[in-house]
Amino acid sequence: MFEPVLDDTDGAFYMSWKHFLANFDSLDICFAATPSGGDWNTHRIKGYLSTSFPYLSSSFYELKLTKNTQGYLSMFQSDERLVGAQKPIDIGFAIFKGTDYKTVVLHNQVKTKNRSNIRFDLESGIYIIVPYTSGVGLARQVYFGRKTDDKNRQFILALHCDGNEIKLNPISSDAKSLNQARIALLKTVGRQQKWDQHCIYSVTGSGLCTFAVENGGDRDVDFTLDFEGSNNVLSAMGGLKVTKRVSPGEILLMQDLAPADPTKGYGFKYKSSRREV
Repeated sequence: MFEPVLDDTDGAFYMSWKHFLANFDSLDICFAATPSGGDWNTHRIKGYLSTSFPYLSSSFYELKLTKNTQGYLSMFQSDERLVGAQKPIDIGFAIFKGTDYKTVVLHNQVKTKNRSNIRFDLESGIYIIVPYTSGVGLARQVYFGRKTDDKNRQFILALHCDGNEIKLNPISSDAKSLNQARIALLKTVGRQQKWDQHCIYSVTGSGLCTFAVENGGDRDVDFTLDFEGSNNVLSAMGGLKVTKRVSPGEILLMQDLAPADPTKGYGFKYKSSRREV
């Protein structure tokens, strides 16, 4: 039998596994020292996410490593325990090797939390960090009448690593690069559904669902994804039925979805159609 010895003055406490699962959905461990036993080299940079489509980050971030490096990358937003803080929105980031937004080396699962983090072990080289939100968290707040006049959502990007020869700098961001980065992430980790010569890419997780379509033909195509048969589902694109014209060889993001009310049951259901033009 487990019989913990506790001292009221040492800060330690015991909680049953049942009660832990009922009250927590994650566990963080604080590493006071680096894997090599030294002090952490820390970088912190403020940024913001636009609250309107395409929900662009104020900057992307170039990470230059002169040697193989271990560490942690975190993205923080205001904690609701602070007076006046806004409810968190879904946030996440992807790390790309090089500067062409094609090769995803690391990514984390986008969650509606006050922070999102990941452990990394990267070789020397140049990487680009792309923070983003799907926008469904913002749409949900409007849905429940919590709209504010803010034009952006501030975040802090924090890097903790075990080396000193590191450079982390903001670089310009644009909607085209964000679109390319998110599509590369979809192609890397998403499910692929062949549709004649076309393809639908989708990623689901933590109640979020993202779709993109690829035109593999030789003519422009009007693609339609219709989620109006879904249950308790909200779109960041403004509607559950979306039609976009896609050129030959082009891939477009079509839809970002999440449950309107996360405390209730939900279900994704869609119909797809296409028309050559």
